Amino acid sequence: MSSWKEKLERLRTSPLGTFERYVYDYLEWRRSGKGHNLSTLQNANWQLSLFITWCGMREIRNPTEVTLSVLERYRSQVMSLKNKNDGKEISHNQKHKRLVVVKDYLSWLVKKRVLLLNPSLDWEIPKLVKSNIPHNVLSVEEAERILSLPDVSDVFGLRDRSMLETMYSTGIRRMELGNLHVRDIDFETGTLLVREGRARKRD
Repeated sequence: MSSWKEKLERLRTSPLGTFERYVYDYLEWRRSGKGHNLSTLQNANWQLSLFITWCGMREIRNPTEVTLSVLERYRSQVMSLKNKNDGKEISHNQKHKRLVVVKDYLSWLVKKRVLLLNPSLDWEIPKLVKSNIPHNVLSVEEAERILSLPDVSDVFGLRDRSMLETMYSTGIRRMELGNLHVRDIDFETGTLLVREGRARKRD
């Protein structure tokens, strides 16, 4: 957390008019105005830092210097990116995530009247592909075998069993489970308060 606070402070104290200074304001807007959680903000900051670094290598220092031509070149670079481990292209959705935050950032700059015109208005980026629900789901017997694995004779086993049962019975995501607190459980109504950017309840 401290390293994140340090990153925010560096952004906040960056010179006015620079990419970095506006990124701080943009992230603050997403946090306070849209209720985005820490993980989402950190990811947005990382994606924007890649774009800003790319721009800096081409002597583009502030948002007013970004044009549609610049964005087209950046998109071409992102579309050809490969994983370091296997040399294969990064996934379609990874490409989308790298580009969509840049588009949103520039649109926000127009709303804040930092930019008079939006250079990304006619910039086409790959659409997000929603993954299908897997067809090979666990049978009741398989689920019971997994749930019986933790040793419930100690506190850690009880914890693991509770986590598995919560995931199996609610469909909660791994990161959502990790962010749960005891106060998020309503034992009377049998509901969880699950935070997904904006908080909502799941039965």
